[in-house]
Amino acid sequence: MHHRYTPMKYVVTIALAGTLLSCASPSNTTTTAPAPSPTGEGQSFATAIRVPSATERDGITWERIYLAHHYRGRLVGQRLGNHAGRVYDIMTIATPDGRQQDVYFDISSYVGHF
Repeated sequence: MHHRYTPMKYVVTIALAGTLLSCASPSNTTTTAPAPSPTGEGQSFATAIRVPSATERDGITWERIYLAHHYRGRLVGQRLGNHAGRVYDIMTIATPDGRQQDVYFDISSYVGHF
């Protein structure tokens, strides 16, 4: 069975992911921001998170959901990057303590595929 996203479902999915990303958990009082990954995952072009999607629509949704599940704060910016023949989404997160953090996603697998 193939599920199709209608434009409204797509908007709702993105809005939900954005809402989840902006919610801070009050039970986490020991830190106000995510600890850097011990492997540095997502902190540079070299350690970018590979998005496992075949289309832009699915890739964008996957990125937003990933951010909502792994980072506290809110999305304040997004830009494209090119490095070593690959394409990247670089998302800037504003953490609850006022810092900004970039998260790198390798989107080469889906960029340009609608």
